[in-house]
Amino acid sequence: MPQIYSKLLLHLVHKLPLRKGCIIVGGFKESTESPLKIKIDSCRLEIFLALLEYLYADRVTVNLEIAMELFQTADLFGVVRLKLICSRYMRQKMTVENDAVIFLEADTFNAQFLLEQALLFLLSYFEGVCRTEAFEEVARSNVELVLIILQKREGGMQTKGGKNLERLCGGEGTLHTFC
Repeated sequence: MPQIYSKLLLHLVHKLPLRKGCIIVGGFKESTESPLKIKIDSCRLEIFLALLEYLYADRVTVNLEIAMELFQTADLFGVVRLKLICSRYMRQKMTVENDAVIFLEADTFNAQFLLEQALLFLLSYFEGVCRTEAFEEVARSNVELVLIILQKREGGMQTKGGKNLERLCGGEGTLHTFC
């Protein structure tokens, strides 16, 4: 990862809210000393640079390869608007081929709105989605999600366009109430 100098870090700290439990020890030293190096293990360089681009330029290029990881990083740093951008992008790009992957990742990263939207899409296009390799991967990696899908399908709650979201989510806006 390229070096991040103290001035950039100082500016970044002012832009990002601190998460609960963060402790900053020591002060920032200016340019006469060697540059401050920070190791960030929670995300790839490409994702962190996209986050920085968004914070500094208020723009970001999102594609399906980075959308969920960028969503997770935005969640980590508390950048709500970027989370919404990523979530909307993935919702718009849902297809029969990628819906099961989006559904699984939304559950993994606790992206509730996206999870609900992916489930609605999956129920609407179940015959196509259930024949994909991605759906088989969901079945292998998270049986609980498959049970939720089957419960919804058996319950006759198949909808298109999200019209029955309240009923689909048990009236509480969360899929996990059925587990």
